[in-house]
Amino acid sequence: MKEIVGKYNLPDKPLLGLYDTFDDVVEWKHIDWAGYCGVNVFWIDLYGVERGVFLKMLNKEILVGGMWGPSPEYSRGTLIGLPEWAIDLKNLSNEELFLKDIEIFSQFSSHANYLKIHNRPAIFLYDAMALFREEASFNKAKSFFREKHGREAYFVSDTLPRIPTTPDDEYIKTLFKYKDLNSTDALTSWVGFMDNLRENRKYAENYDDYYEDHLRIWSNYTRSLNKEFVPTVIPGFYSGYSWGEQDQIPIARSPNLFYNRLLSTLKYSENHIRIDTWNDFGEWTYIEPSVKEGFAYLSKLREVLLEFSSTSEGGRQP
Repeated sequence: MKEIVGKYNLPDKPLLGLYDTFDDVVEWKHIDWAGYCGVNVFWIDLYGVERGVFLKMLNKEILVGGMWGPSPEYSRGTLIGLPEWAIDLKNLSNEELFLKDIEIFSQFSSHANYLKIHNRPAIFLYDAMALFREEASFNKAKSFFREKHGREAYFVSDTLPRIPTTPDDEYIKTLFKYKDLNSTDALTSWVGFMDNLRENRKYAENYDDYYEDHLRIWSNYTRSLNKEFVPTVIPGFYSGYSWGEQDQIPIARSPNLFYNRLLSTLKYSENHIRIDTWNDFGEWTYIEPSVKEGFAYLSKLREVLLEFSSTSEGGRQP
């Protein structure tokens, strides 16, 4: 975070100032703020410097879940008929890499503060849309967890397409022929199902007109597979600050828009929702308290969750 905020001319900055994520004061403050406003899980990457953050937070009083993403070592584009970004898990080298990656998670999954869903250690598979013919590899990974811990891993897969794509889209039908969706446990997407913000201007400019309809369509599809649907919600999005993509059309950002988007996600969630993200100031998706916006987004989150909990029977986890 220090590098990003210092390098780019961002419109806002963390309320804590330029900080080091490894600072205990920063971590405890984030946990305090997030927990008070209803966040009870942080998904953290288990690779590179992020693993250090994961390990420190694992020993603090909040749940953390491990986040996997495909490294450059994976071979792509080897499966005829699929795009150049596709990762074929029947490719033996790819399967070996995947299983080694998953073994890393098993080192921490028995910890009391590691996220369990249905009493199973949860792993968020970022960019799982890129994985194809994954059934055998997923089953081997789950078997490894079962043999080591007595329970299988629970895979939350970032697989669902972005706005405006529906299950009837011919391109998606072609891709899904090569995917083994029954081998995962829950389906989600990334940053509020946002579309390519340069090629499809109308979907970015009218994002909120499409968002809830997209939730409904893909929640119905996911439940037809007897899988859990995990909605993703954002306060806004614009990556021009961090990636220099100045031709990008922003997804509007405001506390009230965030409030309304949260209401939409809660209509379609079964047990969980994912907020993308906590502190990515470079992509305009932060809800962390900031210099200009203060606690506006966390206040809206707390407000909507209190309203939701007072009108629903039982409890749901955000």
